[in-house]
Amino acid sequence: AVFAALADPTRRAVLRLLLEDDMAVTDVASAFPISLAAVSRHLQVLAEAGLVPPLRHQPTPRPVPTRRAVADRRTGGGARRRTG
Repeated sequence: AVFAALADPTRRAVLRLLLEDDMAVTDVASAFPISLAAVSRHLQVLAEAGLVPPLRHQPTPRPVPTRRAVADRRTGGGARRRTG
């Protein structure tokens, strides 16, 4: 499922964007020439592959997981911050 999720160039770009900073779903969508629904679907596929935490449907936009949360998810929670 991970390779299938990463096979799409838009999903790879979304994941790269999320690794840089915390973002609301609407902010992620504004970075791409596709609809909010399409971005939400891409995020759902990434979540199903275990690359980002699952999104919950909420009436207001919520931040997408931080770079550390994404890294922790990929490494099983063992990611550590660099110091110095």
